[in-house]
Amino acid sequence: MQARPWILDDTDVVLEHRGSHTGEGSGRRVLRHWADHVRCCDAPQIVTIADGRSRCHTCGTWYSASHSGPWTAGARSARPVGIDIQVRRDRPAAMRWLAQTCSLTRPTLAHWVATEAVLKAAGQAHGLSWLTSFPLPDDLPQSSTVVLPGTGPATVVWGTWENTYLAVAVIHNSTTSPVVNDSTTGAVANNSTTVAAVDDRTTSPALNGTSTGPVVDDRTFRQSQSPRG
Repeated sequence: MQARPWILDDTDVVLEHRGSHTGEGSGRRVLRHWADHVRCCDAPQIVTIADGRSRCHTCGTWYSASHSGPWTAGARSARPVGIDIQVRRDRPAAMRWLAQTCSLTRPTLAHWVATEAVLKAAGQAHGLSWLTSFPLPDDLPQSSTVVLPGTGPATVVWGTWENTYLAVAVIHNSTTSPVVNDSTTGAVANNSTTVAAVDDRTTSPALNGTSTGPVVDDRTFRQSQSPRG
């Protein structure tokens, strides 16, 4: 299987191509798939915490999901994680915001998915008006370390294929408790929900424009009884 630069160590990524436009709830379906079929612990319970991020109430594993066009993507990690996927389309307002906030002369969709992934990992995806400065280079490396104000360093990786862009980010040195406390509310998924496994007949993209391997990365099937360090 060809290496995929958007895969981070100790971070699992899953891609699903449904052949038609995804809709509301597609990301939760990916999380339910993991909760039911590829468990992070013996009794996974994925919940939504106050800042909008998803986490296993039992073992503390972090989850994130995104969808665009026919694609749905999910990520999970022992560290706070964010994922964003976007099918190319004109986004003039987003490009203007990137140019101003990230000090870019040539903003692209790569900058957008990278920023979204970092904001999701930090639990700050609910709004962008607070972020006034988040410098990024015009030539964004496919793997880089960035600093989000008030959060600390994050590693973000991104890739592109067939007019689709994907980024995954993890936050380092998080001070958040490793296990979600009892005050957490808003369950996203539970073990009583069963969903179809991702169709292995769909091929996943490689960054060079070719497509190889099943859509579920083999790292997705690593299971653990406790959060990975």
